[in-house]
Amino acid sequence: NNFMLYLYYSERRVDMKLHIENIAKIEKADIEINGITVIAGENSTGKSTVSKVLYCLFETFKDIEAKISNEKRQSIDIRLSRQLKNNEKDEDGLEIFFVPVDFKQEIVDGIIKGLDSGELRTEEEIEELVNGFLNGTPYTMSDINSFSKYVLTINKMTVGQVNGTLMSRCLSTEFNHQYLPLYNVYNTPRISLNIKDEDIDLLYDFEIDSFINTKFTPITHSIIYLDDPHLIDSLTMTPQEVSLAMRRRKRKFRLVANHNARMENMITDPLGIDRNKSVFDEIIIKDSYNKIIQKLIELLDGEIDLIENEFRFIEDGIDEPIDLINLSMGSKSLVTILKLIKSGNIVENGIIILDEPEIHLHPKWQLSFAEILILMQKELNLHILINTHSAYFINALEVYSSIYKIANRCKYYFATLNDSKRAEFEDVTTNIGKIYIKLAQPLLDLEDLVGQ
Repeated sequence: NNFMLYLYYSERRVDMKLHIENIAKIEKADIEINGITVIAGENSTGKSTVSKVLYCLFETFKDIEAKISNEKRQSIDIRLSRQLKNNEKDEDGLEIFFVPVDFKQEIVDGIIKGLDSGELRTEEEIEELVNGFLNGTPYTMSDINSFSKYVLTINKMTVGQVNGTLMSRCLSTEFNHQYLPLYNVYNTPRISLNIKDEDIDLLYDFEIDSFINTKFTPITHSIIYLDDPHLIDSLTMTPQEVSLAMRRRKRKFRLVANHNARMENMITDPLGIDRNKSVFDEIIIKDSYNKIIQKLIELLDGEIDLIENEFRFIEDGIDEPIDLINLSMGSKSLVTILKLIKSGNIVENGIIILDEPEIHLHPKWQLSFAEILILMQKELNLHILINTHSAYFINALEVYSSIYKIANRCKYYFATLNDSKRAEFEDVTTNIGKIYIKLAQPLLDLEDLVGQ
């Protein structure tokens, strides 16, 4: 039987391989993500660390060229704004400090165009370009030489430096600056992701206190990371309340918004995919996702709908629409998935991270939700990473993956801490019983106590 299992699972196609070294509690981890990947284990065994690292890889390298271009443009714009001065005075003889945004934008556009084309290679050429814009205007530059040096400096920075810094920034946000190894600060962190034979590779450089990106490939898909049922509450907030909540999250995590704030933005964005999709896209979504949507509606015994410009939950047999904030935690979790599907945020070949999705669900709902996830994977070819403590949920995933004939697209890992308290991840796909034994141990311990 074990040999047959080996043959069965060896036929599986591997789309992604994640490698982590010396991040937080993890000394080394190799995780395959192709279909549904389940990581089970006790609390504080590194499961969420894997999720955060995977999230940061996709968040950083999705549309990476555009990110680098925007970062360069923003840096030049900020520096220009500091050094550009308006020498005009108003009717009362007071200085006018404001420089029109359109004028600054023209200068930045000219610099970016020159850098990209290779026409601007020296400080003198940059200064000549800027002075050409300033001639005949009331505007002047303070210390134009330092500005031209700054522009050349950022233009000479390597892609590896910039990409590595963006990754370090994301990890700092997710881990609140504590992503370096907890057990030995001198062990070098490394992260790599192989996607269909294309590599992203990052190595930490202690001298510059940042990752360096040695290999990369652009990522086209967004990632969805769900671990907070309260995200759906943001749909009942006013735009001002949403903005305030986002600012509070940013202050809490000190840097750019973390994954919860980004998911909140995805759910509430009034100009997002939901409004921009064409009639044809809407028909495709309805046809492709109808089975999944109907399963969720049946499980919830209701549906989310827009009523008088506000999303409410319409429960079968209940006359009054229910504010989303008043739903149970389990219902909020499922309604969030429903909303993301209906708005087109969950797409074919997409990536979803679910951190303990069963935690607020009754065992009956755990089984039903497991079936829905298996169906989502099969219909949309999703890559789903799940962290869980529930034997019910794992067993349901195992059973339904067999029923829907996608068992060879499922991987199971067992997370533990060794004697040195370093997280280890064992591939138990052909021996899932190892997970069940560990999860059943507390019940066995209780039985012993009852026997005593």
